[in-house]
Amino acid sequence: MASQRLFAAFAALSILIGSEASPCKPISSTTEIQATSTFSSETETATASDATFTTELTSTMSSYVTDITITESETATSSAAESTSTVVVSTTEASAFTSTTEAASTTSAAPIETPTILINGDFESGSIAPWSNFGIGAYANIDSSTVHAGSYSLSMGSQASEWSNTFQVLRKSTLVANQPYSLSLYAKVSSGSSCTAFQAFIDNNDLNDSFGLRISVAGVQIASDFAPLSGQFSLTQTALDSNNPIRVVIRAKCSNGHVAWVDDVQLGISD
Repeated sequence: MASQRLFAAFAALSILIGSEASPCKPISSTTEIQATSTFSSETETATASDATFTTELTSTMSSYVTDITITESETATSSAAESTSTVVVSTTEASAFTSTTEAASTTSAAPIETPTILINGDFESGSIAPWSNFGIGAYANIDSSTVHAGSYSLSMGSQASEWSNTFQVLRKSTLVANQPYSLSLYAKVSSGSSCTAFQAFIDNNDLNDSFGLRISVAGVQIASDFAPLSGQFSLTQTALDSNNPIRVVIRAKCSNGHVAWVDDVQLGISD
C-alpha cells in the first residue's frame, strides 16, 4: 500500500522535473502539485497541467483515501542557470468509513384520561350545586368555619332530628359496568351523642338498595375531628341500562341543632 503511494509521488515529481528543463527560468516561481489517490479499484488515471498534477490510484484492497501534495519552491540566484529546488511531500490519510447515527423513533401512547365522575366534591366552588338535599326537616349548607382542607365544607342536619340526605346524580356515560370504584371522604359531627349515625354509599334512587358495602360509622367515631372514610363498589350493566339514576348519597342523623360536616369527597376507579 505504501509503495503505491510513493510510486504516485515520484511519478508526479518526475513530470515536474521534466517540465522545468527549459534554460529560461523566471526569477521566482512556485509550483504546487497535488496528487489525490483514492483506492477503490485497479484503474490508474493521471492528469497533468502546467501547475497541478493529479494522480488517481484506485484499489479494492484499500479502505482509505490518500491525498499527496507536492509543493516546489524555486528561488533564483544571480545566475539564471542556477537554481535551488525544494520539494515537500505531505500525505494525508482519511478513513473511507462513514458512520450514520439515526435517532431511534419512539412512539408513546397518549395517556388515557379518566372522565370526571364526581363534581364539586371539595365544595370549593362555594356552592352546594350540583348536590341536593332531602329529608324531613333536612337542610344542607356551605360552611367556611369548619373544614378539612381548603376554604369550604358541607354541613347538614335536620330540624326534625331525622336523617338529612345529601346526594349527587352521576352521569352514566362516565361509569363502566363491573368496574371497581372507590368512594372516599372526610366527615365530622358536632356531637357524638347527638349525631348517632353517619353513612355514605352509591344507590339507584333507592336508599334501601345500595351497590357494595355502605360506609357506616357511629357519630362518636367522628366527633373529635375529621376522619377519613372510604369504601368500594361496582355497578351492574342492568343498573346502567335502567332509567333509575345512579347517585352518591351521604347522610347523617343528628338531633336538632347539631350537624355533620363533609369535605373532600372523591369518586374514582379503584386501584
